[in-house]
Amino acid sequence: MGRTWSVVRVVHWRMSLALLPVLLLLGSGQAAHAQAGGPKVIEGVPRIGWAAGKYCQHIAALHGALTAMGCPLGYEELLVASGTAFNTAWCPGRYYYACITVAPEDLLAEGASAAGATMERKAFASREEGFAAVCESIRQGRPVIAWKGWGAQVICGCDPQGQRMVVQDWNNTTDTYQAVPVDIPEALWPVRRPNEIILLEYDRNADRPALDWPLILDRAIRLADWPPTKRVGPFAFGLAAYDAWAATLRKGPDDNGPQTDVEFLDDFWRVLADARTGASVVLQESGTLHEAFPEAATHYMAEASLLKGMRTTLGAGPTQLFNEASAIMTRNFPNQAVREEAARLVEQAKAEEVQAVDALRRALKDLAAPQPPATEPKPLTTGPAPNAQQAEERYQRGLELKHAGQMTQAAEELRAAIAADPKHTKAHYALAWVLLDQKDKGGARAEFQKVIELAPDSEEAKEAQKALDRTK
Repeated sequence: MGRTWSVVRVVHWRMSLALLPVLLLLGSGQAAHAQAGGPKVIEGVPRIGWAAGKYCQHIAALHGALTAMGCPLGYEELLVASGTAFNTAWCPGRYYYACITVAPEDLLAEGASAAGATMERKAFASREEGFAAVCESIRQGRPVIAWKGWGAQVICGCDPQGQRMVVQDWNNTTDTYQAVPVDIPEALWPVRRPNEIILLEYDRNADRPALDWPLILDRAIRLADWPPTKRVGPFAFGLAAYDAWAATLRKGPDDNGPQTDVEFLDDFWRVLADARTGASVVLQESGTLHEAFPEAATHYMAEASLLKGMRTTLGAGPTQLFNEASAIMTRNFPNQAVREEAARLVEQAKAEEVQAVDALRRALKDLAAPQPPATEPKPLTTGPAPNAQQAEERYQRGLELKHAGQMTQAAEELRAAIAADPKHTKAHYALAWVLLDQKDKGGARAEFQKVIELAPDSEEAKEAQKALDRTK
C-alpha cells in the first residue's frame, strides 16, 4: 500500500465555526439563479452532516458534491471504498476524537477514485485567487469541497459581486443553502496548507468502476490489526482502541470533568456506529461476491447496535435532545457501576468487530490469492457423456482449487466437469464465481444464466439472479 499514516482530528460540532454564515433565503435547496454576473448555484446538493445522520464530514461532503454531478455511488459505498468505514481510534483523556487513516485529502482521493471521479487539490496565494477558482468551477457545474475546521463542506454556489460563497453547511438542519463571506481557509493539521480547495470532476456518462474488494478488505484488516504498541501521540488504533476505550471508562472522569467525557462519548459512538453501519450495508448488498460478506455484515451491524446503546447505558434516552441527555449522562458518569456497564458494552462491540474482521480475512484469502503460473489443461478421460461420476470428481476438485485461491486451475476443473456433464448446475454456478473473480464479467453472466436455465427454482438460481442484477 505504501501510504503514510497520520491522524485526522475532527472539530466538535458545537465549537466555533471556521466560517461565519449569513443566511441566504434560497428556499429549501431550490436556489434562484440570477442573471449573468450574479449568483450562480448548483442545485441538488443533498443535506449532509449531523442532522442527516452522516458523521464522517469528509465523505459526507464528497458524497454531496458527487451527487450534484450525477454520481450514483452512495454515502455508505464511499465510506467503504475510502476505508473510513473500518477506522477505529481512541485518545484517552483528551477532549477530541480522531480516526486513523491516511491524510484527509487521501481519504477523499480514495473515495473519488472509487466513484470514477478525478480530484485535484489547489492552494492559492490569496483568498481572491481561490474565490476566482471556486466561481469558475461553479460556472462549469462542478461543486467544490473546502476545509472547515477539521472537516469539509460543499461549496455549491458563488456570488462574485457580493463576495459570497453558497455552501451546504454541516450543521444546517434544513435543505436551505447558506451564503457566507469569502473564506478559503487553511487546511489544518496534518495537512497545513493555506487557502486550499478541492476540485472534483465526474463524467456521468462514463462507466463507474467496480469496488476494488481485495484493496478494501486488505485495508480493513490492516486498520483492525494496527499494532497496539505503534501509536501516533496518545492515540490507540484498531482493535487496541476498544481496550483503551474500556480502560478509560473504568478509570473514571479525566481532568476536565465528566461533562467533557460524556460529550466525547456521545460523539464517538455516533461516528463509529455510522462507520460500521455503512460497512454492514455495503457488505450485505455485495453478499453474492463471497459467502463471508453477509457474515461480516451481521457482526458489523451488531456492533453498531451495541454502540447505539451507549446513551441508554449512561441513563439517557436514545432520542433525547443533546442538552437534556448530556445532563443526565454527566450526572451518571461518576458512578463506577454505570461506567463498568459501559466498558462491558465496548468489549462486546470489540468481540463483534473481531468476528467481522475474521470473516473479511477469509474473503480476502479467496478474492485476492496470488494466481499460480498457467498450466496446460488436463485431458479428459474419454467416455460416454454425460459422465456423472467424472463430472462430480472434477467439480469437487475445482471447488478445492477455488477455496485454495488457485482460480486458473479451478476454472479448468470446473469446465472439465461441465464437459463431462453439461447439466451439472453446481459446476456452472462455481465457474461463474471463478470467472467473476478473474474479471470475466461476460463469461460469469453466461454461467449464471445457465444456472437459472437448468434449475430455476434452486437456491443457486436465486443467488445467480442477484449476481446478474448487480453485474449489468
